[in-house]
Amino acid sequence: MMPFFQGRSRFLLLLGIMLAVVCISIGINLYVLHQSILEVEKVRIGAIAKSQARLIDSMYQAAKRDSKALSEGEINEILSVLTRSYHGWHEGLGNTGEISFAHHQGDQIEYLFRQRHAETSIPKSIPWNIPDVALPMHHALAGESGVLVGPDYRGVTVLAAYEFIAPLHLGLVVKIDLSELDAPLLEAAEKTFSIALLVLLAGSLLFARISEGVIQKIREGEQNLSITLNSIGDGVIVTDRLGHVTHMNPVAEMLTGWPLPEAIRQPLLAVFPLINAMTRQPVVDPVTKVIRSGRVEGMANHTVLTARDGTERQIADSGAPILDPDGQVMGVVLVFRDVTEEYRTRQEIERSEQRLRDSKQRLELALRWGHMGGWDLDLLDHTANRTLEHDHIFGYPSLLPSWTYEMFIEHVLPEDRFEVDHLFQEAVKTHSNWSFECRIRRVDGEVRWIWVAGGHQLDDEGTLRRMAGVVQDITERKQAEISALTEKNIQVALARLGKAFLSSQGGTIEEIAQCVLTTSLAVTGSQSGSVDEIDPLTGLSINRTITEESLIHGTSQDHPKSHSVSADSVSANQLLSVPVISGGRTIAQIVVTNNVRDYTQDDRAVMERIADLFAIVLGRVNLERQLRHAGRLEAVGTLAGGVAHDFNNILAIIIGNIELVTFGVSELDEVIKNISDAASRGRDLVRQLLTFSRQTGGERQRLNPIPLVKEVLKLMRSTLPSSIEIREN
Repeated sequence: MMPFFQGRSRFLLLLGIMLAVVCISIGINLYVLHQSILEVEKVRIGAIAKSQARLIDSMYQAAKRDSKALSEGEINEILSVLTRSYHGWHEGLGNTGEISFAHHQGDQIEYLFRQRHAETSIPKSIPWNIPDVALPMHHALAGESGVLVGPDYRGVTVLAAYEFIAPLHLGLVVKIDLSELDAPLLEAAEKTFSIALLVLLAGSLLFARISEGVIQKIREGEQNLSITLNSIGDGVIVTDRLGHVTHMNPVAEMLTGWPLPEAIRQPLLAVFPLINAMTRQPVVDPVTKVIRSGRVEGMANHTVLTARDGTERQIADSGAPILDPDGQVMGVVLVFRDVTEEYRTRQEIERSEQRLRDSKQRLELALRWGHMGGWDLDLLDHTANRTLEHDHIFGYPSLLPSWTYEMFIEHVLPEDRFEVDHLFQEAVKTHSNWSFECRIRRVDGEVRWIWVAGGHQLDDEGTLRRMAGVVQDITERKQAEISALTEKNIQVALARLGKAFLSSQGGTIEEIAQCVLTTSLAVTGSQSGSVDEIDPLTGLSINRTITEESLIHGTSQDHPKSHSVSADSVSANQLLSVPVISGGRTIAQIVVTNNVRDYTQDDRAVMERIADLFAIVLGRVNLERQLRHAGRLEAVGTLAGGVAHDFNNILAIIIGNIELVTFGVSELDEVIKNISDAASRGRDLVRQLLTFSRQTGGERQRLNPIPLVKEVLKLMRSTLPSSIEIREN
């Protein structure tokens, strides 16, 4: 024995390693063979099922065309024909294969004919609600078509093809026991394993003595390689360096339609003609391409293989060179597979993606023409995806690298910010929609109105994760609404002001001015204001504010004359002042301030209309004052005689009492009292005359009417004839 095998343990270790390699190789081969046989059988029994279904449907349609309306007897006749033809359909299905038909009756599956494996003439009915039994027939009666591996009506695992014959409401199943398909493989595996074990034992012993064991093992490897090649699920074609076919596996035979004996020594392009699906032009010879490059080459997309019978299939293929020990190309091996369904699916996906892109472009175009931007907000990190128009609305010339909810809130004016954030938090909390109008300040400082609307989106797990919507610049519409509303408010305010002026007969200048100020604040949206009197001679303010408020610029501490500024004065930021002109002279000014926006020419025009009305009313009030003054002067002239008479009486009393004092009257106190009373009456009379003659209203105070009545009675007695008597109670 060779020195290497002198140790028994080493020999057993080598034997074990080789045995493991053989077992793995046999297992792989069995698996590949099993899958290949299964795929072939799927195609075969699927074709049987489809052909039988088409045959039955054709028989039914032919019978229907002849009789137009099939009676129950005619349908039974068709079923009878099916029964007579039944045994002929088992050809090629092996020992366990069979074809079965069944109806779905209520909650049962009713088989029509005796089955090859049925214990009775017809299998028993099978409950519909037990899918673990008669699985292929369940699929067939559910209107489906296909091939599967599953339990039949006996509960035995079978490879079955199923079809639904709609006109007859029949389920058709073609099946063969999976054990029958695996039996040759198991038998071959058992034999192969036994042989491999014997060969391994013999080879191991011979390898210890002679080199023929190595050669034998190489031959076995070649045999295994050939088996593996023929068992691969993809099509394989081997050529020499001239491009002639030297070998094909069964899948390649099926896809090309060429049997291996006929394909041997044929040019590759004759057996494997390829064209481009788009141009319908032949593609480059793959063998020539691989030989020139000396490396693995993949074929282009949209490659179509035309089979011998004219059938076209989309394929994916590649070619690899076969190199000799010197690195020279000896031939080419091509591996390809049928991707027709995958190609159709990919084309449908591409069309769907293109439709999606077109829809997105149309949506973006519609949003852009509608001055609307789209946004998609992540509710976890508050980041957002946007369209370009979205950022344009906020004043950015191009799309920003990032955008967040916090950036949006910063653009909202402070007066609207709290309400907008409150609506957002409420929408997130209640899973409701988010819709509002607010004002923003663009990055260039311009204030604009926007409308925002959004709704929630659920992720694949049903979790509320995103909110998406649109934003639109509505400044022009909002300005139009505000203008219309302002004009309406102006008309209403002016009408009310006119009505107030008409109803202000006898009202004071202060009351009328307060009405003017209230109207001015309402129509301009201002918060504060005043109506100031102007000296008609100098045109300067005489520091008299007719209304209740006074205005200063800045704070009272910053005022140049802070010591003379009232602490409750209003700080004026934005200010609009309009003069009140009457008779070509400025007699007052109307001032409004502290608006939430800048004043416009429209505000000034409205204020000038109010000032004109105020000037008219002031002119009317002044005219009324002049008329009342003229009337008072006329009344003074009329009463002058009586007043003079009464005044003479007063003077007579004063003079008489003075003379009594002069002549030494004893009742001096009474005389002095009479003089004082008379003097007081004279003083009061003079005051009354002055008040009556003035244009102003005079001082108002409470009076006791009794002395006034007595004074009037004295005056009346002096002017009335003696025949008239006045009595006092």
